[in-house]
Amino acid sequence: MAKMAKQPDRVQRPFPVPPYCFPPPSMNRSPFRVSIYRNVFFLVLALGGSLAAGENETPEVQVSENHSPALVQEFFNNHCLDCHQGADGEGGFDLAALGDDLSDATTVNRWVRIFDRVTSGEMPPPDSGRLDAEEIESFGEVTKRFIVEHQRHQQQELGRVRGRRLTSRQIERSLQDLFLIDIPLANLVPDEPRTRGFWGIAQSQTMSHFHLESHLKMVDAALDETWRRLFDSQPFSIDLPAKKVANKERGQRNREPELIDGNAVVWNSGLIFYGRVQSTRVNESGWYDIEVTASGLKIPQDDSGIWCSVRSGACTSGAPLMFWIDSMKVTHKPETWTFRAYIQEGHLLEIRPSDIRLDRANFQNGQVGVGEGEPQDVPGVAIHRIKMNQVFPSGDRDRIKKRFFGDTAIRLDGNTRTAEFISKDPMMDAKKQIRSLARRAFRDPDVDAQVQPFIDFFESEVRSGSPYDEALRATYRAILSSPRFLYFHEEPGKLDAAAYATRLAFTLTGSHPDYKLTQAAIAGDLDDAEKVIAEVDRMLSGGNRQRFAKDLSTQWLDLYDIDFTEPDPKLHRDFDIIVQNAMVAETEMFLADLIKRNAPITQLVGAQHTYLNGRLAEYYGIAGIDSDRMEKADVSKYPARGGLLAQGAILKVTANGNDTSPVVRGVWVSERILGCEIPPPPENVPAVEPDIRGAKTIRQQLSMHQSEDSCASCHRNIDPPGYALENFDAAGRWRTNYPKFQKKAEPLPIDASFVLADGRPFDDFVDFKTLIASDSESLARNFASQLMVYGTGAEIEFVDREAIDQIVAKTAKNNYGIRDLINAVVTSDLFRQK
Repeated sequence: MAKMAKQPDRVQRPFPVPPYCFPPPSMNRSPFRVSIYRNVFFLVLALGGSLAAGENETPEVQVSENHSPALVQEFFNNHCLDCHQGADGEGGFDLAALGDDLSDATTVNRWVRIFDRVTSGEMPPPDSGRLDAEEIESFGEVTKRFIVEHQRHQQQELGRVRGRRLTSRQIERSLQDLFLIDIPLANLVPDEPRTRGFWGIAQSQTMSHFHLESHLKMVDAALDETWRRLFDSQPFSIDLPAKKVANKERGQRNREPELIDGNAVVWNSGLIFYGRVQSTRVNESGWYDIEVTASGLKIPQDDSGIWCSVRSGACTSGAPLMFWIDSMKVTHKPETWTFRAYIQEGHLLEIRPSDIRLDRANFQNGQVGVGEGEPQDVPGVAIHRIKMNQVFPSGDRDRIKKRFFGDTAIRLDGNTRTAEFISKDPMMDAKKQIRSLARRAFRDPDVDAQVQPFIDFFESEVRSGSPYDEALRATYRAILSSPRFLYFHEEPGKLDAAAYATRLAFTLTGSHPDYKLTQAAIAGDLDDAEKVIAEVDRMLSGGNRQRFAKDLSTQWLDLYDIDFTEPDPKLHRDFDIIVQNAMVAETEMFLADLIKRNAPITQLVGAQHTYLNGRLAEYYGIAGIDSDRMEKADVSKYPARGGLLAQGAILKVTANGNDTSPVVRGVWVSERILGCEIPPPPENVPAVEPDIRGAKTIRQQLSMHQSEDSCASCHRNIDPPGYALENFDAAGRWRTNYPKFQKKAEPLPIDASFVLADGRPFDDFVDFKTLIASDSESLARNFASQLMVYGTGAEIEFVDREAIDQIVAKTAKNNYGIRDLINAVVTSDLFRQK
């Protein structure tokens, strides 16, 4: 198989310092064993001297010289030791205890921090005297070489990316693609640890028998679903007129719709599960196309319609969790909406008005009787018809059969739910299919030596009396529990074609390479950057682009945390579930659009458009948008909107539900958007608690941090974005005053003005957004860095900075187009090395 611009200098800043400083990854690879099917034994896998042969152990790295250079020590003695010596050193930093063992993560982080602060002119402070530019330059050159030489040698020995396994979500999608099934699997196992928002960072991963047991739950669920699909061929289908949707007769009190004038009616209420439709309960988990025909009743006088939610769930007190499907806005005229959703076995639909701004009916004792809602004169939804059809997006039974058994001739027996091999040479056919699945599962067409233990296992199962179909399934389970499936198989140095195709695929699609990408790797096409870009274009076309935007934003932008807090309804009276889900869709669609158009990176924060539906537009105070579908919207007349930082989902995940904190938001914007890493605060600095009396603004409370030397250096970067976003409340709405916590208190005005770390002042959020959008190179560098971490599973080290700068420089001529940045990242040498 074929193997596969510097920032403007400031005063006393001879070295352009990229605004990031991530700690290096550490070795974290644990050996493990593989439990196989019914039998309890350990299968020894021959993996060509890789994982099973002791690669999981951490080898020692021999560095030629680990003592800090004399010039650096002299610089410290002349300019630093007066302030940073002993336990009482300023900022809690004792230079004498710095150490020079760069194999220690804490030590190397301190060295990088020193380099950044000295070469940026931040240290020594101005009151210590002006340093000669040549002296700073010499210090920077020597210190840089000291750190880079060690990290480069370490990467040559171990690889930039340490041993890394697939995350549960990557395993889920791989299993779905392997067997053409479409059930969720990742929710069967505990959440993965996250590092700066990302799953799959090598230094944070662990492997134990517990993890392997959890993994086997996913494998078994995938095999069970595949087997079920081979024999169950009658998809669920219902067509319910209103009289079958309503499940309430006179004298009954329940939470189902009632029949009024031939329609199934649900009135607006806060009663939990009110609007559940018992007749939509599904008998098996799967994907369903849902068609709802409905209209509105007692629509508010502004004739704006009634926003309704469509959700699924068990709808019982013992299983209160509900799953979002979509929203719809009903009017006087009946309309039909179509949705596709995954619904779990035993779950049913709940359709109800969900606009928190509307008047609500009150019902006694948690149930609703016929005729109890209409006299209360509240809005309602009239359901005319519901249709549901089970669908199989990934493939029908014939495709699944071929994927599981290949070309082997079999006979399926629905009564015994067994597959009888009827080919002339079932053993040969089974071995051929095992090799085929192993090549896909191991993401490498050249793994015959690694497949032989599984073929031996299959033969032993057959000899022991197991039917061919059971032995084949047991062998698949063993393959999918092996290190070759669980781990990325990468050797130090440049990735071979198979490993490069694997990294490309998981970065852009979240799954293993498809047939076309695999064929391109075999043909040697992935050594040609233009052909790689053609594959990128293919993988990011159509719906795949939206999925990539969703995957990336879930981690990089912390959208995974959107449900972590619930805004207090007393403080945020207009926020509801429809608004929240529209916010998430806004960010995902916005990012997908930027990628599609290869928009300049400045539009990430400075765009004059976004994606809105009528409900979210009303929430933001934007007029002229009435659709219940998310659509691209020009917000140039609303300068405070447009760009990521003004989007509700971002503002919500950077707040605690009730209050905002300039520190929390400032750190988030600095690290996730501006690429400026903020170190943890000194241990002796207390956190700022909110003033529940409302007597002081957060700016007044934080003023002490700006006056403390140990705090000021970090707050110089934290405070500007933090204060700039203070006009947005914890639920993403614009405000001009802080909320009053006491009735008689005077509202405290919000002051969003501040000064950037480089000295440029701004008056408000719009000014701030304009200033940071003008620094396109920094935005591009951050995006490239975040994507590199997302794709490779390794954080950016000091030695990687130059490579990131080269990636960014390649896209400068086209205004740092976002698609260009993606292409430059995935074709870079940094991305292509372990």
